Amino acid sequence: MNWNKKSLLVVLMVLILLAAPVAAGCGESDAPDADRPSEAVRIFLEVPGGDCKAAMANFAMSPALNASVLSDCQQKVQKGYQLQNFEVEEEQIAGDTAEVRYRASSKMGSTKSDVTGGFGLTRVNGVWKITSYLKPAQP
Repeated sequence: MNWNKKSLLVVLMVLILLAAPVAAGCGESDAPDADRPSEAVRIFLEVPGGDCKAAMANFAMSPALNASVLSDCQQKVQKGYQLQNFEVEEEQIAGDTAEVRYRASSKMGSTKSDVTGGFGLTRVNGVWKITSYLKPAQP
C-alpha cells in the first residue's frame, strides 16, 4: 500500500475523532471537587476571604431570603466567623439536581459550634446553585 501525506493525515484524523469520545468519558463518575454540589456548599459555609457576596454566588433562593442570609453572613464575618471543618455525610446527584448533607464545625470569636445540615441544589448553566434547605434526616 502506498501512503501519501494526505492519506496518512485522513487516517490520523479519524483515529483522533474515534478516541475523543472515549477520552472525554473517562472519569465521569469521579468529577473534580470543583464540579461537585458539595463544593458549592463548602464554599458557601466557608465564606472564603470573608467575602459574603462571593460565598453567596451559588446561593439561589428567594430574593428576601438571599438578602437575609447575606446580612447574617456579614454579621458573622464581623464577629470573626471561621469554618473549621466540613465533612460530606451524603451527596446524591440525579441529573441536574442534588442533595448534600454535611457536618461542619465553626468558630466565631471564642465560641465553637457543630452543626449538621443539608441543602438541595440545582445545576444552572453548569454551576451548582443552592436552592433549598433540607429537613433533618430521620434516624
